[in-house]
Amino acid sequence: MRKLYTAGFYTVLPFILVRAFWRSRKTRNNFQRLGERLGKYSHEQISSSLWLHAVSYGEAVAAEPLIRQLKTTFANIPIIITTMTATGAIRVESTWKDDSQIKHIYMPYDLPFIIKRFLKHNNPMLGVIMETELWPNLLHIAGLNKLPLVLANARLSPRSLTGYMRIKKLISPLLKNISVLCAQSTQDANRFLSLGFPKDQLMTLGNLKFDIKPPEQQILKGLEIKQQLPFKHILVAASTHAGEEEQLIDVFSQIRQKFPDTLLILVPRHPERFDEVANLCSKKGHTISRRSSHNLPTSETSIFIGDSMGELYFFYALANIAFVGGSLVPVGGHNLLEPAALKLPIVTGPHLFNFTAISDLLTHSKALHVAKDAEALYDIFCRLLADETYCNRVGAAGYEVIEENRGATEKHINVITKTIQKTMPRLSD
Repeated sequence: MRKLYTAGFYTVLPFILVRAFWRSRKTRNNFQRLGERLGKYSHEQISSSLWLHAVSYGEAVAAEPLIRQLKTTFANIPIIITTMTATGAIRVESTWKDDSQIKHIYMPYDLPFIIKRFLKHNNPMLGVIMETELWPNLLHIAGLNKLPLVLANARLSPRSLTGYMRIKKLISPLLKNISVLCAQSTQDANRFLSLGFPKDQLMTLGNLKFDIKPPEQQILKGLEIKQQLPFKHILVAASTHAGEEEQLIDVFSQIRQKFPDTLLILVPRHPERFDEVANLCSKKGHTISRRSSHNLPTSETSIFIGDSMGELYFFYALANIAFVGGSLVPVGGHNLLEPAALKLPIVTGPHLFNFTAISDLLTHSKALHVAKDAEALYDIFCRLLADETYCNRVGAAGYEVIEENRGATEKHINVITKTIQKTMPRLSD
């Protein structure tokens, strides 16, 4: 069945390349780096490395505490970080730009000859794959080359399990090539077991996202600027998607009638939508400011567009209440712990299937408000805006959830170290 999958991939590869070419034409750096998708690299061949794959922005953020510990534990070994998306690439490159031991490249397409090029050029002694990236040819060739793989911070939602069960005959035989699977929760572990993962190679270590460490400079900068803004209340809607901004803007227009000294910060998830969202705000009668213009909102501003990358914590630091996107539309939600780390009360929509365990913890602790629709969203915002004491109590509850669940990074490092030592005993000296 893997051969059938490979043949199908070869068939669609020309269309994938045309699409990638078209999408990258406006971004010179991405256009120049298309070769990385085919296993062609500008850097010299590496004799030995640690490889970590984080598919997109969220996984790249979650991996940061782990990467810091890997740097300390394996100080002299280069680290290769791969991503699939441009937003993930931007996050990795901005976070580690001053570290010569860490290099970002795009994940190669899952075809045998490309995967072999990638492994030959970068020579990883171990691969750490974040969350759920089960590529058949990658798993197969890693097994042939005896490359140990650790599936870190692994999660499998009920929806994803249903999708993988349709191709169980393809995936299940390849799962044996994963040396260790570190599940976020018991529920995730059980779903992987039902997919056919070997029980003796699976453990539950908790979620790396709880070991979050907000960037201090961004927080201080945001808090300083917050004092300069002429607003009593500031709402931030972070990581929003198409179909969400219109609902949020309409709700905010109603809120302004009741709380006129309120600013909305809109931070779209994908940079290619910045102009689209700015135009939508203007069409709905709002006066906007844009972060990219480097001008702070004035008393005339009603919506501030967060059209910059890598500054999410800055926008959270400006706010009193946070809405986390990807949840009013069926995307599955985004990281709820980032605003919780700043003790902000958190509001989302109902679509949280990618963050079930975290949302359940926050809901149980009364740190999360879930709005089933726009009307409920308006009611929740109004309640939080009207009661500062309640707002602070909800925010503090979210922070306590983080503190109670820290520690997954150290557990992952222990597993990774033992896995390397099993295959390369000399590193234990």
